[in-house]
Amino acid sequence: MASASPGIVREPGPEPEPCIDAPFELIAGAIVLAARVDGRPVVAMIDSGIPVSLIEPRLAAALGLVRHGAAIFGSEHGPVSADLVGPLRLAIGGRSLDLPTVIAADAPMLHQTGIGAAIVIGRDVLRTAVFEFDFEQRRLRASQGHQPAGGWGGYVRMPTTTDANGRVVVEVDLPVAGRSPAILDLGSNTAVMMSGAFARRHRLTHGLAVSTGMIATLGGVSQTVAFSLPSLAIGGLAVRDIPVDALPHWSSPQPINLGLEVLRQFRLVLDLANNVIWLRPIRGAVFDREMSGLLVAYRGSWLEVVHVARGSPAEQAGVARGAHILAIDGAPIGDDYFGGGVWRWRYGPAERCVLVGLRDRTTSLCLRRYY
Repeated sequence: MASASPGIVREPGPEPEPCIDAPFELIAGAIVLAARVDGRPVVAMIDSGIPVSLIEPRLAAALGLVRHGAAIFGSEHGPVSADLVGPLRLAIGGRSLDLPTVIAADAPMLHQTGIGAAIVIGRDVLRTAVFEFDFEQRRLRASQGHQPAGGWGGYVRMPTTTDANGRVVVEVDLPVAGRSPAILDLGSNTAVMMSGAFARRHRLTHGLAVSTGMIATLGGVSQTVAFSLPSLAIGGLAVRDIPVDALPHWSSPQPINLGLEVLRQFRLVLDLANNVIWLRPIRGAVFDREMSGLLVAYRGSWLEVVHVARGSPAEQAGVARGAHILAIDGAPIGDDYFGGGVWRWRYGPAERCVLVGLRDRTTSLCLRRYY
């Protein structure tokens, strides 16, 4: 079943255009869509930051995938080792791709949506065609030589390069720091991650409100310095008031990582095989900005508080790390937390007061910007 390299398997008869056409959802900072792995229906995510698609280890074992060895991948925290397994057939939007090898790892990104994602689609798939991400209509379309519906009017073309780890790199313009290379990372639910040393060297936090955050990636967990960058430009297209997390330990040669929250401000077309992307601004697009100061982990019937941001409403209300949240506005935490959109309670609107039911008490958090 496996081919020498990933590729679209052409079905008999005339091929419709586009050859991949699938709806997706944006849940907790991730692109989530339905897929099939060896005929089994699964929830998939998309991450341009990983070189090879990633599968949850228990699913890999259930499918009887064969271990081909181990590989080392780069991350913001340094090298990460993972098993390589395969082969498998991945089907998206009516089209199938044969993948000779994928990564088997229980990565944090599989759990960030709380809806049981089993596979993360990486650059090995994204390089097989031209992919259009329509964030307004929540639609993914792809084909060889794909062109967006309505043509290229309003799009800006940008060349890309790849770094030593094969990650997609674009140039961005920052105040004070000037033009800098940045990784294009559809799998990051953080708008912008940045080297802490880079932020300090260019005094990017000077005169700004600063808080704290925490980020989990394939390479580990880091506490961050959180602030808002006044502006950033990609291909001359300006984005303003961007949430940033600066990491104290940073191993990537590129000082900046552009995540989904920045990229979804545009209609995005990727042609990674030819080292080019196209961007068209979406009128009225805004950032999902966290306003409670709580980073939480979904545990099924409760939320575990894993970080409380400095100067945030949660800190002022006395919520502590390790606390268990059992209900929001009187509604118990349950299976609909992500699928039903309950997770959005931390994102405003500003001045909304939310009743947070802890194990020992109920407290009111009045949401606001804290950095």
